[in-house]
Amino acid sequence: MHNRLVNPLVVSHGAHLPERGGRTSNRDWSNSGAPTNAGRSNAASMRFGEPGRAIGANPGLFRATIEPPAKMPETKIGQFSDLLQLASEPLRPVMESVRALIFEIDPDACEVVRLGEKAASYGCGPRKMIDGYAYIMPFRRWVNLGFFQGASLIDSQGLLEGTGAKLRHIKLCTVDETEKPGVRALVEAAYAERKAALC
Repeated sequence: MHNRLVNPLVVSHGAHLPERGGRTSNRDWSNSGAPTNAGRSNAASMRFGEPGRAIGANPGLFRATIEPPAKMPETKIGQFSDLLQLASEPLRPVMESVRALIFEIDPDACEVVRLGEKAASYGCGPRKMIDGYAYIMPFRRWVNLGFFQGASLIDSQGLLEGTGAKLRHIKLCTVDETEKPGVRALVEAAYAERKAALC
């Protein structure tokens, strides 16, 4: 016996479906839900069309319909000032210091603030995982300065955290921590790596 694969259509109540062996059933389902013998002429009239509309003289037959796919939610893009409002007040100067450092190293950095992700990414273009080299993401008690290709960076001072295939981050709690030479060195290396990869 061969298993038959059924196309996952959304079928309105009472639609004729193929029986085993590929033949179309001559049964239809009335509005009461009980099967009745309807004759093959009615079964032959089954066709795709408007949802829930009866076909021919038999009110128990309905056209089959296909539901459209659900729309993907759109990413909400905002300004850096919007992201600051999502962070606790003590962390806002930390975020601004990190941002100033990035633009000091790369004045032409493309900044994209994705409020749904609660993060701002920086790169040679707007594509986060392709063009991006760094991101700023506030948490409750610290700010992550993350690097999309962080696993490939030389971290001589052991500042990077994370175990993913590519991403690494630094946790920053104060403005003084953002001014450490090791932090600048990692941003410079991340920018140089992405610029070389995209040239």
